[in-house]
Amino acid sequence: MSILKTTDVAVIGGGVIGCAAAYYLARKKLQVTLIEKRGIAAGTSGRCEGDVLVCDKMPGFDLDLAVLSQNIFAELTEELDYDIDWTRRGGLLAIENNEEMQAARTLCSRLSEAGLPVRILDQHEVHADEPHLAPDIVGGLETDCDGSLNPMALACRLSLSAQKRLGAAILTHTTVTDIRLDNRGHIDRVITDRGNIATRYIVNAAGV
Repeated sequence: MSILKTTDVAVIGGGVIGCAAAYYLARKKLQVTLIEKRGIAAGTSGRCEGDVLVCDKMPGFDLDLAVLSQNIFAELTEELDYDIDWTRRGGLLAIENNEEMQAARTLCSRLSEAGLPVRILDQHEVHADEPHLAPDIVGGLETDCDGSLNPMALACRLSLSAQKRLGAAILTHTTVTDIRLDNRGHIDRVITDRGNIATRYIVNAAGV
C-alpha cells in the first residue's frame, strides 16, 4: 500500500491521553498525526467518570503526574478557550473496617508528607459530611484537591485545537493494522487500512 503521509510522530488512539499527546507535541512544533479507529473519545474516555484523583495513589510518579494534571486544568481551560467542566470539590475514600482504617491512616500520612491537603474522618465526621453513606462505614480519607471534568469535552477540544490551531492531522475511522521496522530495527511506518504513514516515532495511546 502506498504512503498516505509522512509525519514526525504518529499517535495511536483518540482518547484523552492520545489527544493530549497530539496537542502538546504539536505545540512543540512537531508534525503530528493522530490515528483513531472510531471517533474521538469513542472508547474508555467516553465511558469514564472523569475524576482526577490523588486519594487512590501512592507517592511516586503516579501521584506526581496526578498532581501535575490537577494543577494544569484551570490554565488549560483558558488556553483551549473551552469549558471542560473542571471543578475541584474534593474527594472522599470510604473506609469500611478497622483494617482499612489502618491502611488509610498510613496513606494519609504519606500523602500529607508529600504536601497534599488530606485528612482522616472518623465515623461521626464521615456521616456528618455524607449522610447517605451506608451506616457501617467507619471513616473516610478526605482529599480537598481532587476534582473532575468532562473527558469527552477535553479529548474533543484537544484534538480540535491540535488540528485547527497547531496543524496536526487527525485521522478518525482509521484502523492501525501493523507497525513496520526498517532493516536496523527502527520504527519506519504505521500500516493502516487507509494507507501507510511514514514516521520514526509512535505514541501508543490505544488503551487496554
